[in-house]
Amino acid sequence: MTGERLLVSDIDGTLLCGGEPTPGLDLLKKTLSIYRNEVRLAFATGRSFTSTWPLIASGLLPEPDGIICLVGTEVWLPPWTEPDPGYRRLIDSNWDRAAVIDATRRFSSLEYQPAEFQSPCKASFFSDDSSALPELTGELDSRELRAAMVYSCSRYLDLLPAKAGKGFAVEYLCRLWGIPGSRVLACGDSGNDLDMLLDPRFLGVAVGNADAQLGGITGVKSLYKSDLHFAEGILDGTEVYGFW
Repeated sequence: MTGERLLVSDIDGTLLCGGEPTPGLDLLKKTLSIYRNEVRLAFATGRSFTSTWPLIASGLLPEPDGIICLVGTEVWLPPWTEPDPGYRRLIDSNWDRAAVIDATRRFSSLEYQPAEFQSPCKASFFSDDSSALPELTGELDSRELRAAMVYSCSRYLDLLPAKAGKGFAVEYLCRLWGIPGSRVLACGDSGNDLDMLLDPRFLGVAVGNADAQLGGITGVKSLYKSDLHFAEGILDGTEVYGFW
């Protein structure tokens, strides 16, 4: 593999565990520093920017070229002053957050998450009952509401604009930086990483500690499921794909 590449990684459960560094993270940081002129780095996280940046400022995580926040509903770029307005315009079309929330009200299994986890382009809930999700999809469709549904860790439900998500945000960065999808390595551990891990244009790596939602996926040629956990799983994936 030659030319400019892009490494995209989730943070929690992939690079960090409980906010602490995971085995392999130091080696990954050193390897990235060696290839810094050839490899761009982006984080794709469910965290907000204000929750993500202290991890970078403290040196726990290396400074990236871009940050995809709030499950792919915000893209941040240097000088890190505000979410990228071009991306916001792309995903905002036909998104009616108030109407989407109204469509969820009759579902007693959904619990609205605290305000810190909400944003103009995301409505987030706790839900331990995945059996209600097909019915919720039908309710949204019956109201002609265009929304993407992201369910992860058998607990977290995010409703997003139809064009939003980590995969769509990675595609946006590829267009911005002129990087073909075949030179993207996307790494993650949970359901909110699925759209970027399963995009056939990208090289996907599910780390060994990935939850059952990823573990049950088979037959996807562009997805490598590592036996190694956390950052060591990412390094394993880079070797398998010859990424460096």
